Amino acid sequence: MFKTNLTLFIISILTPYVSTIFFLRTLDLFIFFHILFFSLVTLIVTTISVIKTDQKKSRKKYYWMTAIFAVFFYIFSIGFQVSAANWIFFKSREKKLTIFITELKKYDKIKEMSDGQRYWKSVNFTSIEANISKVDTINELRKKFFLDDILKRDGIDKEQYEFFRNLLVETKLISFTTLEDGTISFTIGGFLDNCVGFAYSETGKPPRYNDCGEIISWRKIGKNWYVWSTT
Repeated sequence: MFKTNLTLFIISILTPYVSTIFFLRTLDLFIFFHILFFSLVTLIVTTISVIKTDQKKSRKKYYWMTAIFAVFFYIFSIGFQVSAANWIFFKSREKKLTIFITELKKYDKIKEMSDGQRYWKSVNFTSIEANISKVDTINELRKKFFLDDILKRDGIDKEQYEFFRNLLVETKLISFTTLEDGTISFTIGGFLDNCVGFAYSETGKPPRYNDCGEIISWRKIGKNWYVWSTT
């Protein structure tokens, strides 16, 4: 029983770190915060259990100390963990992102688009719907145009559109926008105007704004690549 409790104790300590570093940018935030919550609850329960089942009294006092240290160290090292999460997320997608930029510059007809997997979908700053039965061009608040009509309007080949859309899906990026200064901004996710993403910039100069809001953080993560966040 002691070994089982000790194993669960160690897992509950490591889970928040592993979840943050390896899955922060791919997990839904709701699920992510629930993992942190359940890890904390499990840590408290297993700390009590491991103290009760450990036969060596000399070790008992160290379990609470270890648990408290693990929690505080997680909080104080969160900035480093987020940086590590960004780096891992980017490096695992760098080749596909390089292809994305090369093909996007070559095609030069799409300046903005989403991955088409959410309620609001867009291409070239126009709300679109692939299913014609869901098209609504009358309601101003819910106005959506038929995808094929917008592609025809902008002279976009549908296969090219699907190529870029699939790249967004494969890299788990929800959208991209080409800014006025030529920076290509990719959004990973966020809440309201608090977003995070990557940007391809040949100048390295941070734009003041992107499609999500005012950029408050801009850090180099690769050659011509930067990670940004807004508020």
